[in-house]
Amino acid sequence: MKYTPLATSALTLALLMGSALPALAEDSVQGDASVGTTATVQVQADQEDHGSFPGARFLGGIKTRLQGSDDQEEHMDASTGEKMKSDREDKRMQKGQEEGSSEIDDRIESLTNLKNRLASIKLLDATALATISANLDAEIAKLQALKAQVQSDTSATTLKDDMESLNQGLRIFAVVEPKARIAASASRINAVVIQMTTFSAKLQTRMDAANADGTDTSAAVTALADLNVKIVDAKVQADAAVALTANLAPDNGDATVRATNLQALKDAKGKLVLAQKDLADARHDAATIRGVVKGSGGSDRASTNPDHQ
Repeated sequence: MKYTPLATSALTLALLMGSALPALAEDSVQGDASVGTTATVQVQADQEDHGSFPGARFLGGIKTRLQGSDDQEEHMDASTGEKMKSDREDKRMQKGQEEGSSEIDDRIESLTNLKNRLASIKLLDATALATISANLDAEIAKLQALKAQVQSDTSATTLKDDMESLNQGLRIFAVVEPKARIAASASRINAVVIQMTTFSAKLQTRMDAANADGTDTSAAVTALADLNVKIVDAKVQADAAVALTANLAPDNGDATVRATNLQALKDAKGKLVLAQKDLADARHDAATIRGVVKGSGGSDRASTNPDHQ
């Protein structure tokens, strides 16, 4: 059989292709298997990690980041809430400390003013005045220490306890200040007693002159005697009021001491009332005397008020 060159070439090509096809087929199968295997493994990995749709891995990463952001925001929200609560508590504490310090300053100022007034008093027993002054100094020192404590308090509970001690522990307005005011009132009464004593001597001179002129001064004599008794008793009552209260100390919550203090203050105020009544009666006596001796032994414009003498 003869083959033409063209046929020979075609045959050769066919043989070559025939021999190559199994190899190509095998390579294709192997390649397809490799690709298929790789794709399957990758898809399974994607399904396991991030879902079964295209782009799942990218979206999965976004989800993870968003979840982390949510957790962080939640943490930040909780932290911010705590900080706001803490800020409010700090402001309340600061306001409480400022108000407490101001109240303490007011009491210190009140006691200091009383102490300054007592320092100018010369008409009371020196020992009693020294005792009262020492009490005022002690209470002022306590208030200063309390103010320092209030300003250093770190909790609302301790701040409340410290402020309550103003009324429950120190009780300066229940004892210390009242007795200082009683002393001041007693001193004013004693000052009037001194003036009335001087005025009594002037009235006696007027009575003597009136009697020399033949005026009946019997009523004036009786009035002057009563006047002298009243001004002496006024001083006795005033001094007794101071003596009753000079040594009183804050009760510090003791009910028995509180009752004793209140009774002493009540008795002292009662004595001041008696002293003031004595002085009022003495002025009335002076008016009676003036009516009797008017126009005798000097000016008839003599006043029954010793402050004008």
